[in-house]
Amino acid sequence: MLENALHILSASIGEGGVRLVLFLGVLSLFLILESCYPKRKADHFFSKRRINNISLSLINTIILRLFSFLLATQAALFATTHEVGLLNLDFFNELPNAATIIGAVICLDFIIYWQHRLFHALPILWKFHRVHHSDQQLDSTSALRFHTIEILLSMLIKSSVVMSLGCPVAAVIAFEVLLSTCAIFNHSNLRIPLKTEASLRLILITPDIHRIHHSQQLEDSNQNFGFSVSLWDRLFNSFREQSSENDKRNRDNYPLGVKDLSEQQCTSLAALIKQPFQK
Repeated sequence: MLENALHILSASIGEGGVRLVLFLGVLSLFLILESCYPKRKADHFFSKRRINNISLSLINTIILRLFSFLLATQAALFATTHEVGLLNLDFFNELPNAATIIGAVICLDFIIYWQHRLFHALPILWKFHRVHHSDQQLDSTSALRFHTIEILLSMLIKSSVVMSLGCPVAAVIAFEVLLSTCAIFNHSNLRIPLKTEASLRLILITPDIHRIHHSQQLEDSNQNFGFSVSLWDRLFNSFREQSSENDKRNRDNYPLGVKDLSEQQCTSLAALIKQPFQK
């Protein structure tokens, strides 16, 4: 059913259109929700920081279209057409389509978890990922704040994995929608009741959990790498329930961002683009 729905949508407005409509819908929803129910004091709705985050995302979208051959959906289409990859072996061809899609989505989420850890572990990759962490406040637009080079490298890694696995196109579209939705959710400044949040974090990466990852403290920012489920962090010993700077009287007020960056390097759009190339 999922595969048929995605196929119909893709045929009518195109794969890019499907993702864009769903992405804008989810982003708009969370912008409204966090404005109505903010967890912490929020920026002005049209603040410079938010506009810069959205502008960076627009630049990345345009550049990705210029490098459309790198897109994971193109890799999936090639793999399916030419029967390339693990999932196109006879054994996996006998599985129901739903099982193949779910299995591919789980594999891709697992790879994204380790990719995230890699971007923290290697200094050359951290220079680009640091642009995302340089946001000193978190809200839905923070999920859009990625340097163009990181986006291209991420897409290259993802496409390579999709090709190796032979993921179906429907699985890639489903994963991309899931990834962007979860990223917007866990970066959001949304107030969630404590009991509900405690239950959600058993399965999902919640805003409170991901906020720890954006702490200025290295011991915190090198934890909670997951974007969707908390399973991978729990399995690979990178899950942290509370910040090392947690103050019970002011639980969420620890500083965010990157210590060794100046205010000037984190504010303007041009500064964000140039940031990885500066000392």
